[in-house]
Amino acid sequence: MSQPTQRAWWKEPMVWLIAGLPATAVLASFATYFIAAHKPDSLVNEGYKKQGMTVVNTDAKLDEAASALGLQAEISAERGRFVVALQGRLESPPASLKLFVAHPTDAARDRVVQLFRSAQGDYAGELAEGPLGRHRIALEPDDRVWRLAGELSLTEAGTWRLAASAPISTTPPRGAH
Repeated sequence: MSQPTQRAWWKEPMVWLIAGLPATAVLASFATYFIAAHKPDSLVNEGYKKQGMTVVNTDAKLDEAASALGLQAEISAERGRFVVALQGRLESPPASLKLFVAHPTDAARDRVVQLFRSAQGDYAGELAEGPLGRHRIALEPDDRVWRLAGELSLTEAGTWRLAASAPISTTPPRGAH
């Protein structure tokens, strides 16, 4: 009878199967960490902070100030040009406004439109590439004493209404069903 020949341990397939699975998991965890560390999500915008597991609006006083003034804004957009008609009990209308158009999930796609007061009393400004789809909107004067905010579904052209009494109020574009 002949003796069975013994193979070296690195030539055994079962050794590589048993050691290979944990080694693969370790490599995958390093790859996951690298991706997460070098491209973090930015889902919490300015004006909000995280307290525990909750995101809290720290600028609520700005919304309350707009409500106390009874502010409303009608926002019209057509091919990247925004016109805002502001109504309310303002002592003196601001010289300019900022319209923040925040993408729901990607801060890199947030846009700011500087709106300047015209002789007719409304505010106008342009954005090179008009954002389409659902966005969070905030309208503020340069001194940030009040804010109108809401969520709008922006289209190529249309008119939307923001009201301080209902910060998330929207109306569909004119002519839409």
